[in-house]
Amino acid sequence: MIEVVSYPTDLATWKDTSKEQPFYLELYGETRPLVALDFTQVLAPGIDDRHVESEEALPIYEYSWVIGHSDDLLANKDLWSHIKDPALSVFVYFPVSRGWRVKELAATTKYLTPTVDQEKWLHRISEISQEVSPAISDISTLVRLVPNPLSSEVASILSTIARLQINNVPRVEGFEWSVRKVTRKSEYGVMQGIQWTIPRQMFRQLGNRLTGSIAVSFTPSLRQQNYLVCDEEQELSLQQGTILARAEVHHTERERAICIPPTHQIELKDFIGLQIAPRRKL
Repeated sequence: MIEVVSYPTDLATWKDTSKEQPFYLELYGETRPLVALDFTQVLAPGIDDRHVESEEALPIYEYSWVIGHSDDLLANKDLWSHIKDPALSVFVYFPVSRGWRVKELAATTKYLTPTVDQEKWLHRISEISQEVSPAISDISTLVRLVPNPLSSEVASILSTIARLQINNVPRVEGFEWSVRKVTRKSEYGVMQGIQWTIPRQMFRQLGNRLTGSIAVSFTPSLRQQNYLVCDEEQELSLQQGTILARAEVHHTERERAICIPPTHQIELKDFIGLQIAPRRKL
């Protein structure tokens, strides 16, 4: 089931004319994802393992964030003249101590066509396509040739990444967005995640609703105790966990960024949280 959380909790209360907090933030995705039990295994060709389900595609899930603001804010030249470059940071974190972990596969930022810079983008997309297509083709060919039980999972990943690129913003001039892996300590323990960095031109020109996403696969994570390998028959304990998200708009005349949700203490940062309960296939 796809569920959504936001700041403010009820978007009907969003104060779009506020000078202090003119933005809203949403996070949504599947709240009962399937766990891939054998995703971390790499088997040599011909090895038979009864636990590997070679005919099933790898379950991959996309978790998306949305940051929005009003048309009036979009037209406010004075405000945008004080927005730093890069303008926006978005963070999404996953827990690591709930009996499962995620493997990040692909990050995106989204757009709809046609855009203002459509012609320039198409030229750049054409260049990227020529650079990437042969490599993807070679990989796909190799996947089909290797008699490896995991080939269906690799093919699933490649197929998912290809679909995600359809509306992904290309890194053209002024739109050089990037991502990096991050980690932090929270009330839920250690969290691992992704940070998006968005340039000012991109933040402004793509309209007043910007969307990004991270595609992940879930894998079980048993904590080893007393230097002993876990028993194969040990029951998985897949506990409910929280995905955290926050955004920061960087302003030249403010000591701190405009935080969504707002941060009231420098040492404590607030987040919106999406509860998820990963499950194994019955």
